[in-house]
Amino acid sequence: MSGLFGALLELLARLVRNWPRKLVALAAAFGFWWLVGTTTTTITQRSFVIPLQVEGVEAEDLAVGVPDVVEVSVSGPGPRIDRLRPDQLLALLDLTDVTGDFERQIVVQTPQEVRLLSVTPSSVIGFLETVAQRTIPVEVGIVGAPPDGTVVRAAATPPQVRMTGRQQQLDRVARAVAFVDPSGGRATVIALDGAEQPVAGIAFDPPAVQVAVGSREVLYTAAVLVELAAPADAAIVSATLTRPTATLAGPPAALAELESVTATVEPLTGEVAPGRYTLPVRLELPDGVVAVSTPSAVLQYVTAPVEP
Repeated sequence: MSGLFGALLELLARLVRNWPRKLVALAAAFGFWWLVGTTTTTITQRSFVIPLQVEGVEAEDLAVGVPDVVEVSVSGPGPRIDRLRPDQLLALLDLTDVTGDFERQIVVQTPQEVRLLSVTPSSVIGFLETVAQRTIPVEVGIVGAPPDGTVVRAAATPPQVRMTGRQQQLDRVARAVAFVDPSGGRATVIALDGAEQPVAGIAFDPPAVQVAVGSREVLYTAAVLVELAAPADAAIVSATLTRPTATLAGPPAALAELESVTATVEPLTGEVAPGRYTLPVRLELPDGVVAVSTPSAVLQYVTAPVEP
């Protein structure tokens, strides 16, 4: 028993030796265990595609080779990352004091508790190019078919715009077009190349124009039989036409209803020597129909007409 009792005393002595340090270590271990066992916060990763903002470029210069957006990967506490919005992240490319070629790192600013993992691309290689300008007339493109039997005419206000962009891009522009429907209105100007494909990187001043669209009915032509109403004059022995038809223009429906038209002629007055006279005729036409070409009347006089 004395041996066992002595062993217990020795073990107790070892336990109480440097007891303050052992107590602190025990408390620290307990605190760590409690922290790990009670916390529910997890670290979450997430990726965003955000616009790249460029700073330090003068108005007359253009940064070539710069992407519009970058992909950003971040991490942080789960609840914080779940509430994170793309507009809370800022991607910057600082080109202050840059001339010609450049290679610059992209800087991403994140909110508190959010750690940046990566940004793609992480750097940009490009160059600054001076912007050129050129004035170009605006053409109007009508989207959709106009009503049957009508012709559409359109005009843009202002009739010309100033386009700005890289000289290489400006050289590709064949025309500037504003597309509208047949009712007209305000339309954005688009740059097209010779193959009718849009040209990127072109800015217009103004960016949009006002388009006025007008229409008129299409006039069709047809040859219609002419019936001459001979004038009542005893001195006229015959009245004929130089040709049997007249060429008329008008809406298709109106022309389809015309089988013939009547022509009248004003006889000569006063003393007229016997002979043959060619005189113009007047056609009796319905509304909307006009004469393109008409025959003439040939009147044969044998004696002088009598004064009325």
